[in-house]
Amino acid sequence: MLAGAVAVVQLGILWLALPQNRPPGGGPLFPFLGYANGITLLRGVLECLLAGFLFAPAPLGWLAWVPALLYTFDRLVDFGDGYAARVTRTESKLGSTLDIEFDGLGVLIAVGLGIQYGKLPPWYLLLGLGRQLFVAGMWLRTRRGLPVYDLPPSEHRRMIAGFQTGFISVM
Repeated sequence: MLAGAVAVVQLGILWLALPQNRPPGGGPLFPFLGYANGITLLRGVLECLLAGFLFAPAPLGWLAWVPALLYTFDRLVDFGDGYAARVTRTESKLGSTLDIEFDGLGVLIAVGLGIQYGKLPPWYLLLGLGRQLFVAGMWLRTRRGLPVYDLPPSEHRRMIAGFQTGFISVM
């Protein structure tokens, strides 16, 4: 059921972001989703499979490695979607949106499993909810008429995220 719920959330994100399937500078919609977005949607399938382990008994034997392998493969595939978009000249706001939302969902699921399996402390759930809390904060600020600013440029953000997802994969 959780895998299905994650799939519904992902399809909802895709549906809402479909009008953004156009070149970054504007222009007509691309005639198809593109290879890069297909790669991102493959990540979505991996995250659905990973969510299937939540709230289930911990797998035994070689199956105990499956959640870690699914999340690790998800993280490795994440390197390919942006590259594919640049090579095929199909970069889009849709791809960017799917990438960041699927990243946040994948981290949340993996952190949940790490906590469930006793590999991460319960307070680590705050990190897993980081993307969702950030979006909720932006929404609240907008609703209250307060300004919302872009994140300032950072040379370290991607490196920290890489270390963090690597750590979560190991846990």
